[in-house]
Amino acid sequence: MQPDYSKYSNLELQEAIDSIDKIKYPERYRKLELEIKSRSNEFEKDLRKAKQDNKDLWVAIGCLFS
Repeated sequence: MQPDYSKYSNLELQEAIDSIDKIKYPERYRKLELEIKSRSNEFEKDLRKAKQDNKDLWVAIGCLFS
């Protein structure tokens, strides 16, 4: 059974493409690329937010130990 990438969140898509064996599953890799590309504006916005949230978390942790 093939995964339905249209039901994945943007974060799940990123995790999937980062971890997939593109030699073993070239068709799945290509489907992931196409799904990410189809959501490009939304995807980039979510990734920027996740990076900012991560940065904010580390700043907060740093403040705890200052």
